[in-house]
Amino acid sequence: MADWVSDPRLSLSTMDGNRRRSGLWAAVVGGVVCGVMVVVLTWHSPASWWLMITAAVAGLGFGSRPILRLLRERSPEFRRRRRELKRHAEQQNQWVLRGDSRGIYGPDGAKVMSSVLGLPVPATPDAAVEAQDDVSAAAVVDDPDDIDQMLVDKPPGWRAAAFTSVLVQRRAISGSALLDAELGYIDPTGDDICDTDELGVTLTVLLAKMSETLGDLQTLADSAVFSVALQGSDEDGRPDDVVHIAHRFMDYHDQFLACSEVCRSCHVPLRYRGLQRDCALLLAIPLRGFREFIDELVKRVEEFPDVVRWAVGDVTLEPVMLEMPDDPKLRRRVFKQLDELRS
Repeated sequence: MADWVSDPRLSLSTMDGNRRRSGLWAAVVGGVVCGVMVVVLTWHSPASWWLMITAAVAGLGFGSRPILRLLRERSPEFRRRRRELKRHAEQQNQWVLRGDSRGIYGPDGAKVMSSVLGLPVPATPDAAVEAQDDVSAAAVVDDPDDIDQMLVDKPPGWRAAAFTSVLVQRRAISGSALLDAELGYIDPTGDDICDTDELGVTLTVLLAKMSETLGDLQTLADSAVFSVALQGSDEDGRPDDVVHIAHRFMDYHDQFLACSEVCRSCHVPLRYRGLQRDCALLLAIPLRGFREFIDELVKRVEEFPDVVRWAVGDVTLEPVMLEMPDDPKLRRRVFKQLDELRS
């Protein structure tokens, strides 16, 4: 069911089918009405009028059924139920993928199975909350000292929690500068650039720097040390390696932010302000990818108590991917304007 609900192509084909059926019924009703009109024009008798009324009522009843169904599917209540069904299906799918017993038995069934296996299961919602608080699992922290303590205690999920904590703390240092970058906010307090050649070179160098940094980031992510530090067992590598790699990871994030700030701080002629803003938005794409990646990591770490409580045996969580959302229209627009500067 999860695959069916989450597949947009199935949803589109269903709506198309409704429209086709509606068109078929409309054609049938139209044919009936035309036939009745022929009868009325041919036979001027009271029986023909009753025949026309009966056919019209029958045609209205049958012809309106697919239309009413289509309207019902477009109602806010129907859409809300579909969203809720999709959310439950995706949650159950995640439970199954990570070995969570709730994905097979459901929340209530998992409690029953825990009782059969002799595991402590709270009987009331309040007790469930208390038990959840007692579960020993790593969490995202806001203080570097708490990260150091986490590396000593090594609670379940400590590698991902320590890595995510560094990312969250480093991102907090940038503050509103990240929002300005994603907004493409221009603050022309830097160098004056009046020459078109100089402007073209400056923006081209910034874009090349972004591309180079993306390559360096990929090299870091592909390294064996990176994999061992984040996915290894407690005996693999040194705990401090996780924090060190997280800082190197965020160093690339700060390089992306620096490129964006240089672009947005240039004082350029008014006619090139659009190019400057487009270039700034293009340079901010990696920052948006980092934001989504960090937010997903935080959400994943917050699920650790549930994983520890409900999972049976070793658990392998689905990976969190760092993706750079592309904007082909923006990219083509920027390079087209840069080509015009050189001509």
